[in-house]
Amino acid sequence: MELIFDKSDIHLMIDSSLIERKNNLIKQFIEILAKQADLLQSEYGDAFALSPSAKVNRGENYKGFPYLVMDYPRLFSKKHVFAYRTLFWWGHFVSCTLHLKGSFLADFSNRLPKIIKDINASDLNFRVSTSGNEWNHHALSDEYAEVDKFNLDEKVKFFKLTSILPLEEINKLQGFLKSSHQLLLKPLV
Repeated sequence: MELIFDKSDIHLMIDSSLIERKNNLIKQFIEILAKQADLLQSEYGDAFALSPSAKVNRGENYKGFPYLVMDYPRLFSKKHVFAYRTLFWWGHFVSCTLHLKGSFLADFSNRLPKIIKDINASDLNFRVSTSGNEWNHHALSDEYAEVDKFNLDEKVKFFKLTSILPLEEINKLQGFLKSSHQLLLKPLV
């Protein structure tokens, strides 16, 4: 069977500059996340001394698109999670997520009303997830809701609070990263 590709497919296959640019952008984001990891570790390292050091992971296929993830602080087990995750998802957005589950959710639940109040007063776009697949990071999916639609009295198995920066606004990244960790992590220290 003979394969037939149209001219635009052939042009795309020949154009190595596209992949080179993508790889350069990924390298830049790895550097940004490494700097963010250093900043978070220096600012919050004492408060989260039990957390392993920050870790940046790279992948090519989160729901079909490349991604980078940096977790710090990060404490993961089947029943208990305390994580602050920064995600760069190609073609979608950058997000910062506070993920609480088990004893960490119980320990910090009394601080969530203040965090949510401060979030509602900020300029950032936040979403909350408390049901469905807790490892779904598509913050614009149906498993996430607007923060003001969340009932704090509801019993939940996990709690994820996510700030989102559209890639069209990527030049605001430094301010976004700083505001996100100040709103999500600082109140827990």
